[in-house]
Amino acid sequence: MYSNATIKTLAHELVHIYTLGAIKKNTKYSKAANIFYSYCKEVFTKDELSLYGFTDFKEFVAEFFTNPELIDLLRSKGPVDPNVSKVISEISDIKPTNMWQSTVAVISNIWHKYILRDSNTAYRQIYYVMRELLKDSYAY
Repeated sequence: MYSNATIKTLAHELVHIYTLGAIKKNTKYSKAANIFYSYCKEVFTKDELSLYGFTDFKEFVAEFFTNPELIDLLRSKGPVDPNVSKVISEISDIKPTNMWQSTVAVISNIWHKYILRDSNTAYRQIYYVMRELLKDSYAY
């Protein structure tokens, strides 16, 4: 009934709906996320940065959930700079060893701390889906 591209676009836009407010908040989580994203912009090549997910942090988050090419790229990158890892460790119990795990740590903490509102909302329902996605993907 719907093409894969339509489903991907819908998922991408849903991620925006559920994360935009949290990303805009000026918290230790959003500050850590911005430090991490700035680091990403330094370590990836010009060709890699041409992916739509590197347009800005909002797109990075949406593409993190919906773009296999960005996911594979993050999984392929090795250790994160110790200073960036320290910032991530201040907001997360996850001790990342690569870019993928660092991204999971940053985004899952924003998601957990600021997206959850009321147990009877769509926020909560989509949270469980995203949490399972993040949990299952952490091992990569």
